[in-house]
Amino acid sequence: MKKLCECVDKGIQGSITVLFASVAAFLVLGSGFVTAMVSYDEGVGLLPDSMAGNLLGSVLFAAFLLFLGRLPQVRSFLTRVDTDAAFSNSLRRGILLALAAAGALFLLILQKEPVADQYWVVHIADAFAEKDYSALMPGGYADTYPNQLGIILVFYFLGKLVGTNNYLLFQLCNVVALVFLYRAFVLFCDRAGRKPHVGLLVLMAAVFFTPGFFYLTFTYGNLIGLSLVMNALLLLDAFAEKKRWCDLVLALVCCYFAVVLKSNYLVFLIGLLVYLVLLLLRHKDLLLLLAMAGIVLVMLLEDPIARGVTRAVTGVTVSEGSSMWSFVAMGMMENPHRFNGWHNGYDIESYHGNAFDVEAQTAENQAKVRELLGNFGRNRAYTIWFFGGKNLSAWTNPDFQGYWLNRAESATVNEPAYLRRLFTLPKASEPLLNAYTFLIYLGALLYALLERRKSAIGYGLMITVFGGFLFHTVWEIKAQYMLFYFLLLIPLFVVGWGRVTQTLEMALKMRGRSEAAGRRGVRDGETAGEMSLHGKEDGKNFRILVISCCVLLLLTLLVYLQLIPSLNNLVAQRDTAYYEQQLEIYPSDRIPDGAYSVRTLSGSALYLDADTDLVRAGESDTQVTLRTSRTDDTLYVRFFDVAEGSLPDGLLMELTDASATPGAAITAGPASDVATQRWNFKRGDAPEGVGSDGAVYGYLRFGPYKALAYDPATGAVTLEWWNLQDANQLWCFEAR
Repeated sequence: MKKLCECVDKGIQGSITVLFASVAAFLVLGSGFVTAMVSYDEGVGLLPDSMAGNLLGSVLFAAFLLFLGRLPQVRSFLTRVDTDAAFSNSLRRGILLALAAAGALFLLILQKEPVADQYWVVHIADAFAEKDYSALMPGGYADTYPNQLGIILVFYFLGKLVGTNNYLLFQLCNVVALVFLYRAFVLFCDRAGRKPHVGLLVLMAAVFFTPGFFYLTFTYGNLIGLSLVMNALLLLDAFAEKKRWCDLVLALVCCYFAVVLKSNYLVFLIGLLVYLVLLLLRHKDLLLLLAMAGIVLVMLLEDPIARGVTRAVTGVTVSEGSSMWSFVAMGMMENPHRFNGWHNGYDIESYHGNAFDVEAQTAENQAKVRELLGNFGRNRAYTIWFFGGKNLSAWTNPDFQGYWLNRAESATVNEPAYLRRLFTLPKASEPLLNAYTFLIYLGALLYALLERRKSAIGYGLMITVFGGFLFHTVWEIKAQYMLFYFLLLIPLFVVGWGRVTQTLEMALKMRGRSEAAGRRGVRDGETAGEMSLHGKEDGKNFRILVISCCVLLLLTLLVYLQLIPSLNNLVAQRDTAYYEQQLEIYPSDRIPDGAYSVRTLSGSALYLDADTDLVRAGESDTQVTLRTSRTDDTLYVRFFDVAEGSLPDGLLMELTDASATPGAAITAGPASDVATQRWNFKRGDAPEGVGSDGAVYGYLRFGPYKALAYDPATGAVTLEWWNLQDANQLWCFEAR
């Protein structure tokens, strides 16, 4: 029986290692050749990256680690961390407290408001407090997505305690969650028996990866749920060792609330079950079966409990909602706006199209899945291109939509310009994050290949990442979903690169001893015996490391020579033109503050018609003042009377339609700092034969896609889709 358990244990460990290494190798290759960019409207493009440059950077990184490891000051510091528990703990606490303080300050400065799904769950919770249950009616958000009932109820009960729309409190809970998440990463290393300095390095590596920090503004359950699951893993490990029932109960509570806040954490609970199986095989403790049963019970009861509590609160019985098969079908569909497999609204479309009949929708979705699978089955190259590109679009975005998220969210304050610029394209930090992401993927792969004494926690992390990769290969995908799997790679990354430096140090040491022995005339047998005694494991790792490097170099060469059609077809998805278009569209240009005459190319002046209160273009001496906002690059356009010879408080140009519908008329009103009064300037070129000295030509845009235009026949000025070929949208600005 003992031998059988050992064989099963080794079989599971080997299988996990192979599966995870396969995914890690794909991510290394993918992130080496391409980088995903997410535009302002969540469009995704794959940009070319340099595998040769990434590999060179990895060699330099390994050399840097070796150099640091040989510095006496570094050795002394690490020795003190390993031997002085009080010093080590104070460093850890200091970093975590600094992270908490920086996170709280970040939130207080930005004060972001939820958008998209975040907005809906908060809004519906507030509606429940007002006894408005329309979201549960057929076609409503909560009816369509009943998996969101858990987090809606959390916001509902939280609102009773601290008031509704209290976004900041939930975001501050994200700070606490991030601190406890990174603390859990440190404790993983301690529980695995690693030296204290490894935990400290993991903490520093996690803090340095800023996208996790950017998600503090995310008024959603992702960060808190991940922190709960990882701390549940720690509690289960403690239960296996010390048999304290409170650890098991707390672990199950953490698991329950994790899936309440975000149902996708069911994937992580499956990872916990695999982890418990490994513990059971190693310790042969039948009490662990109770822990496994508890997790299965959590997985089975979370949805019925959420539905039951919702019915108790609202009196409404929640329907089955949109079929889960719609997300599988969506994950197999091409999506020209975002990217293949990203959300395209098919779930809502099919639910509404079948009159909210989930059985009819399920039948339609399953038929669609069969149709799509048939297409994939008939074209293997297309299948590799589709699913490979789909995963690359999410896993190779270096900020995992952290920048996009903070651009998309509105704020209750005018955020400082330096933070607004941080979240706009292009981003100076993106190349650094891109290189760091590649190193993390490579380090995780090296962990799988080189680490001989993987802990049960390490296997748990690996199988969870593999499960997330597999799940989103067939399900809807987004870069933001992948972040919470990616974070689990950071402990593996640190241990993996640590094993690389240890292997290289031993190889250098053995070479030095061999040369010294040769000079002294020591017999080869003694040297070989010494090397066998001290470096057998590292020697094997060195061979694996050399083989891995050679394979990567060979694959890089073959891709550059275009000798692997399927891989070349995958990494050849270069959306550079799309990215350059985004850079052309979005960033605003600067125009100096001051008084201007704003005219069309035909000479008609922009003015405010006193009779209609509408902005027009025609024969007028009216001038305007342009002033850039103190907090961003938007402009305020103020009309004033030239005859007065001064600049009295005038009216600011604004939209008559807050939804910015094309064709909307333009008017002016008192300054109120509303969004409809904010414009931006985009520089343009004067047409051939048109122009005057000192004049600046450009577009007055509202948002990225619409611009001020005039009708030469009537003089009417309206908002239209921005079109660089439309001369009636190009204006001449002459300083006065």
